Amino acid sequence: MLVLAIDSSSDRISVAVLDSQTESLYFKDPLPEASSLLGSGLKNRRSRIFQWILNLSLELRSSSLVQVLVSEFQKQNLNVQDLGLILTVSGPGSFTGIRTSATVAKTLSAELNIKIFSANKFELLRYQLGEPNAKIAIPAGKNDYFVSLSSNYNDFSENYFTLEYPDQDIKLLDNILSLDLLSNFWENNMCLKSHYFDYESFQPYYLREPSIGKVNTPNKTSKLIA
Repeated sequence: MLVLAIDSSSDRISVAVLDSQTESLYFKDPLPEASSLLGSGLKNRRSRIFQWILNLSLELRSSSLVQVLVSEFQKQNLNVQDLGLILTVSGPGSFTGIRTSATVAKTLSAELNIKIFSANKFELLRYQLGEPNAKIAIPAGKNDYFVSLSSNYNDFSENYFTLEYPDQDIKLLDNILSLDLLSNFWENNMCLKSHYFDYESFQPYYLREPSIGKVNTPNKTSKLIA
């Protein structure tokens, strides 16, 4: 089974393909429901070998994502029909970039009848830090920021877009994430049902409403993917 990882939520397009053959994928805590989530192609094993077929990060416009996918699949002689799962970052970030990767993920999910595994940037950064309660911020543009004060991602008084520089107790982190981080998060959390979506239920985590200071009221377009 091939796993496609995509992210175009920042100034870079990131595309990766992992080969997780039946005999080389395992769950740390073998759970029957995990196999039912991902299909019969996965079995519990005691050793794990993920082969990176492709791992690109390019400074291109998000609209180039489809062209990059088509080109690289042809170069690597990969068949899109072999995809069994899609990994993607739901946001926050560039509105156009998030929408582009979400559209690609939803289209492939619908056409191939496969699941989407998604996490937002705040969750991934906390995972990388090993600090689930860290207060973090990431650049959102020229002098704008996305801030997360808690892991309750549906609380938009704690997770918001702002024009103000983050307070000193908030860690300002890079907006560009590697797909190694996303794939590692999936490998260690693949049994979390709340992170899997079909093409109808998957929605981006936009979290952007320009205003001075904190956004203390929920953005009507903001939805949780984590």
